[in-house]
Amino acid sequence: MAGAVMRAALIAGTIAVSMAAACRRATEPAGVFCTEVFVMKTIYVRDVAGAPVSDATIRTTLLRTGEELVPHSLGLMVPGNYIIVDDGARTAIRRTGDDIRVTGASASGGFSADYVFNVPEGCHINKVSGPDTVTVN
Repeated sequence: MAGAVMRAALIAGTIAVSMAAACRRATEPAGVFCTEVFVMKTIYVRDVAGAPVSDATIRTTLLRTGEELVPHSLGLMVPGNYIIVDDGARTAIRRTGDDIRVTGASASGGFSADYVFNVPEGCHINKVSGPDTVTVN
């Protein structure tokens, strides 16, 4: 019985690896299998009283190149939340990390915040450092 279970597990594992190899996208780094998840990183923008700011215009800049990173996703966000970087920027951001500046302006004021993002496996963006919440002033 234990032998049959081992063989079934081995066969299932072989099938899974074969299917993953067949489904591997051409944009994935060699030897890496990316998930179908599309990662988005957000920031919460509030005013000095702590209320969400819902009229902010956000700009994300890759400091190494000066390129503006425009999110490719439309998230259904709650007031005050904004997408600052998503997986659409994974080819622009180095695996080892890049400095990114996020600026925002609204009727309540403005802000600037610095971040470090990387793409450790070449698949998805990852926030290394930077604030989750900013206050306009």
